[in-house]
Amino acid sequence: MSALRCAFEYGLPGSSGEAQSASGLKCFRITKKDRPVIDPFTIQEAEALIAAIHRDWGEAQGNYDEFRFFTGLRPSEQIALLVSDCDVGQGKVSVTKARVMARNKDRTKTSEDRLIELCRERWIS
Repeated sequence: MSALRCAFEYGLPGSSGEAQSASGLKCFRITKKDRPVIDPFTIQEAEALIAAIHRDWGEAQGNYDEFRFFTGLRPSEQIALLVSDCDVGQGKVSVTKARVMARNKDRTKTSEDRLIELCRERWIS
């Protein structure tokens, strides 16, 4: 709605010259029940996407996106990860922080710490 308000605030091209206002428009929030059902990728779709990233962007980017894809990390959480957050011996990653707009935060978006168990076949190779 704020983008729409800006457009009306500055007027629309080709209008009669008067700025139209959207200040009377009410904002609305989408509730959980109104959100569309999540339609996750199939494993075949995921593997095809990852293979294309490896091919088009190289091994480093492919590995980065593959890790994010299969762990479900948000970009801000993955950027904030440190080596000390990873227990390679146990195959676990501790997610307790995020990095947003070049600022470290000591919490995740939802303020819920989590421990992610890595798929053994993917992290031992």
